[in-house]
Amino acid sequence: MGSMAIKATSAPPITSYGTPPHRAPFLSSQFLNPRICSSLKLKRAVGFSFGRGGGFNWRAKMKQVVGMVVSNKMQKSVVVAVDRLFYHKLYNRYVKRTSKFMAHDENNQCNIGDRVKLDPSRPLSKRKHWVVAEILRKARIYEPPSQANQIVSDKTQVSAPSTT
Repeated sequence: MGSMAIKATSAPPITSYGTPPHRAPFLSSQFLNPRICSSLKLKRAVGFSFGRGGGFNWRAKMKQVVGMVVSNKMQKSVVVAVDRLFYHKLYNRYVKRTSKFMAHDENNQCNIGDRVKLDPSRPLSKRKHWVVAEILRKARIYEPPSQANQIVSDKTQVSAPSTT
């Protein structure tokens, strides 16, 4: 009967680096994210260089941030809440998000409510990658009157009515 013709299929196009497109997953944006892609092979393929001579520095992306101290119960460490606003396209509004960072406070100078500027640093512990650069505004702390001041003020109040 009829002869079965074999269709000739062309090979996938070869890209400049010699790999078919379906075999090149590192062109996707998810592989450029250091938290998702930990493979050195893929990072090298994308063009990141490693070593002491410079190259791509992941920490260089971290910028200075300004936030409010929410906890100082640790020694030489504080927790800083950093607020950021972003525009939500669906809600057509600005939305506020808060991130909490642990930061190194060498001299234990920060109190709760202080406004501080944080600088990025090398990892100092599991969760601590920031250093307190400067205290922008100190918090006003309420100090109740001490016991000695109350006794002196009570004596002056008692003696004042007796003189009239």
